[in-house]
Amino acid sequence: MKLNMQEEYGLRCMIVIASGYENKKAFTIPEISQKEEISEPTVAKILRILRMGGFLKSERGHLGGYILTKSPREILVADLLHILGGKLYEDNMCEKLGAISDLCVHIKNCKVRGLWQILQDAIDTALKGITLEELSTGIK
Repeated sequence: MKLNMQEEYGLRCMIVIASGYENKKAFTIPEISQKEEISEPTVAKILRILRMGGFLKSERGHLGGYILTKSPREILVADLLHILGGKLYEDNMCEKLGAISDLCVHIKNCKVRGLWQILQDAIDTALKGITLEELSTGIK
């Protein structure tokens, strides 16, 4: 199990944007791209997802760019990761695993589904206690 690129880069972009929250500083795609050494098209794609997810808003003009829609202490890392990449285990996962048919052949008698649910619950519990503010200042 590992984070994908979109989740990793998304968190890094949000940390940059969160750094300007107190001063109401907006960050442009080129600024974020340069700070995090992520290509501009990738940053643009990620910021679009985060904006559509309600975490960011964009402002036009000379001082325009992206800003948070709420305080970094109100944004949970769990919510960011969910919008950026989804969960490790989704309830409808078995409907997507069928090799021949649409359903997994083990859907009625699955031996591992409980393991995935336990892991997802543990991840959710851990991440729901971490805010963007805490991530920005460094988790100890």
